[in-house]
Amino acid sequence: GATFEKIGLVLQNVFGASADLTAGILERLGASFEKIGSVLKNAYGLGAAAAAAILDGIGASFVEIGGVLKTVFSQGATAAAGILRDLGASFVEIATVLKDVFNKGAAATAEILDGLGASLTQIATVLKANDRLPPIRYDNVAVLFCDVTGFTAYSESHPPELVFIEGRLVHSIGDSR
Repeated sequence: GATFEKIGLVLQNVFGASADLTAGILERLGASFEKIGSVLKNAYGLGAAAAAAILDGIGASFVEIGGVLKTVFSQGATAAAGILRDLGASFVEIATVLKDVFNKGAAATAEILDGLGASLTQIATVLKANDRLPPIRYDNVAVLFCDVTGFTAYSESHPPELVFIEGRLVHSIGDSR
């Protein structure tokens, strides 16, 4: 049997098939998305973003596209995330690719999402949705709940900046003991 690379070359050179058409034919013939990506790169000279768009068009998932971007096009996590964002991937989908394909932890994922313009709320939501926010544990901690008599009336009758400064002063006195 002919290899998918050879089939891609024949489709391009003999029949003048477009990259989109070739990718669709190869997908129907059972080629993996990685093989299709390789044909798009080697036979058609496509770059990572153009190949990703074609793979998206023939039904590849964002995780599958991320895998092709990493293995065939040697894209790093940040570049792949940008390409996926351009394809319309949500921050949750990008975080999944960063975790499953690029083995990125929560901190690296947060940094990449921030670079893509995600808000802190969006980043926290994404990391929480993917169970990527590790619980923080503190040993030897004491918690004090208290009520400062007259605080509400005082804070309503003084400038907020002054109330804040005085509150910090009270906290620092208690913290130093």
